[in-house]
Amino acid sequence: MRTSLRLRNSHISFFAIALGMAGFSLVIQKLADHGTGTVPGVAGIATVLVYATLGVFGAITLVYAAKAVRFPRAVVLELRHPVKISFFPLVAKILLVLSVIFLERHLPASYGLWIAGTALQLTASLLVISSWMQHTHYTIEQVTPAWFIPSSAR
Repeated sequence: MRTSLRLRNSHISFFAIALGMAGFSLVIQKLADHGTGTVPGVAGIATVLVYATLGVFGAITLVYAAKAVRFPRAVVLELRHPVKISFFPLVAKILLVLSVIFLERHLPASYGLWIAGTALQLTASLLVISSWMQHTHYTIEQVTPAWFIPSSAR
């Protein structure tokens, strides 16, 4: 019972953890690429961070997929929430950042991540912006910076 309650209450915003890790991994990788030599082993640290990011992203994706299968109504409620809907495009942004990370590591993987991320970003942007335009239940108090997440990658 307790596990199912945790699963039902896992939020789409958990993907922000993976996005932050992906951005940090990219920064450390770029630091290593420039060969500054100021920190020994930066390339190794970057590799560990990239794979840790993939692990966290995979774990969050599995948990959210399980939520979608077991509690589809909870996912629909998040899609209809005026703030939470803006977090769904995070998945696309994570894929896009990962595509940059893998650009020099593995070009075919980078290309696949970029294609998937771009397609998801376009879809998410259209869905979220459409929601804003078609629903009259949004109030000025619900407008937050999170509203701009879907359109920021365009």
